[in-house]
Amino acid sequence: MIGKAKRSVLPEEKLWLPPSLKSPSGARCRRETMQYVVANQLVTSGVLTFTDDRIEQITDGTIDIMHQFRLLMRSIKRKSERAFPYVAVPEFSKTGRRHIHFMLPAEFPYDMVEEKWYRNGHALHKIIADIGELSRVGFYLGKHFDKPESERPTKRR
Repeated sequence: MIGKAKRSVLPEEKLWLPPSLKSPSGARCRRETMQYVVANQLVTSGVLTFTDDRIEQITDGTIDIMHQFRLLMRSIKRKSERAFPYVAVPEFSKTGRRHIHFMLPAEFPYDMVEEKWYRNGHALHKIIADIGELSRVGFYLGKHFDKPESERPTKRR
């Protein structure tokens, strides 16, 4: 009688996974975000805030932060009729309020963002002219990528 071969039980961290299935490290995500910002010359740095009513809805779970941002970008893409690169990262302020940091190209019509976002809160922006500052802002966008999911506003990086 031939017995079944015993399966070796390895802890998950010892299992080999192809690179495409591994979750990228926070440092790698930060570096790639910074490189993307600089390579695409995303020099318009913006912050989208939420009104108290919207914060309540976010807390209740009736609206999602990034869904609101995607709706904004979809609406703007329809009006501008062309695709554009951007980066967006949700974040908690020191007081616990949620907001979104994002980067857009220089020629982007920011008045469209302000026009569409007014019912959610304020849309603030600044043009970054220096490449050194641009890379620092790109790095700043990824500052929470090393944090555990429970400490990030959204689970995805």
